[in-house]
Amino acid sequence: METRGVVIICCKHLEIQTFKIQDQELICLKEKLDSYFSEYSYFLMPHTGYQIAQNIKLNGLLSEIRNDRKQQIINFVPKLLAPENLDINKIGPSIVTASSLFEHFKNGIQFYRNLDLLNIRNILVIKYNLPAMLNAVDMYEELMNTFCGPNLPYLKNERFQSAHDVCYNQAI
Repeated sequence: METRGVVIICCKHLEIQTFKIQDQELICLKEKLDSYFSEYSYFLMPHTGYQIAQNIKLNGLLSEIRNDRKQQIINFVPKLLAPENLDINKIGPSIVTASSLFEHFKNGIQFYRNLDLLNIRNILVIKYNLPAMLNAVDMYEELMNTFCGPNLPYLKNERFQSAHDVCYNQAI
């Protein structure tokens, strides 16, 4: 459920604060956020609690999360996956597929599991390059299936290498 207060809080966090020193990438991200998504809304989750927020050995078990937060997760997930809320989304020019979204989630979980907060810039680079890489892999597989798919005859090594080179260059 979107409330006016949640929108105000989130918009305030997205403002570029000129009186504070902010990372240039963060400023750029905030400036371009509207162009990355055609539409976005907010779902405010309760704070995890200081016991979890300050726990270096956090492993993400539900047993460690407060009951009110568990209830919010139970409410949020069905809304997130409801058929009326599923549509084609884009981040920048790229369509977000289920596999790329899943990879984003896996990378996010791995990031917090490692607690490698010092390499946030590297994580941002990985995050923005990952959809392009996944799209390239999908395109390569589709193109290669036109040359040597499961219903096609065996290719000699030279023809296979030639097909690989063509498909690889097109996918990249």
